[in-house]
Amino acid sequence: MMDSDSGGRHMNTQTIKSAALIVLAFLGAQSAGIAQWAYTYDGDVLPATATPAWNNGGTAPSGFSTDGAILTQNTTLGQDSWFRMDPPYWNASSQFGRFEFRARTLSLASGATEVTRVTFGSTTRYWELSMRTNSVILGASVAPVDTSVFHTYLVELSGTQASLWIDGDQAASSIWGASALNNLYFGDLDGSFTGGVAEWDYLYWTNVPEPASALLLGVAGLLLWRRRIRNG
Repeated sequence: MMDSDSGGRHMNTQTIKSAALIVLAFLGAQSAGIAQWAYTYDGDVLPATATPAWNNGGTAPSGFSTDGAILTQNTTLGQDSWFRMDPPYWNASSQFGRFEFRARTLSLASGATEVTRVTFGSTTRYWELSMRTNSVILGASVAPVDTSVFHTYLVELSGTQASLWIDGDQAASSIWGASALNNLYFGDLDGSFTGGVAEWDYLYWTNVPEPASALLLGVAGLLLWRRRIRNG
């Protein structure tokens, strides 16, 4: 059994490793001449009171609650309740951005076809990622998956294409229309189709390309894991 002192040394070691990875990632981005940004929302507070703060959209924050670790969406068809991240905290003007989130769906609202949605884009085009009970749809590309189980979803947009990975496996890609939408949205985004109960563990978003972004995503996971250990 690990005593409290050795446990503290272990956590200090993890902190040092996490800090080192962050420094390496951002040095890599700077050497590539990138004006980098990277942020995490981890469900501990309502998005509008997080840092950076999300903008409430539609009827938000109605239909959302948090237990201090998980953000829960509970909306009906037509409620139209969502959150939006704006520049400079999401700014894909260079036509590159990526975000990762861990989520699951629990039920579909009466009359709805999707439980929740993420909409994202750059200064030239946008995409929609719809979560149904048995699939995730990126543009017109369908990825079958049991969304009632927590999965980690990673989306990368680059130029005219967006690609989706689920738990590390590439699942879909899409070339979408040319409308500009340089924002990141999530929640009940379409009153005509969306509604139900979903849980959001965290969202992480950045414009740092590989290989630095892979390190940052790993750091995000480490920090979230440490938070859960710390909170018991």
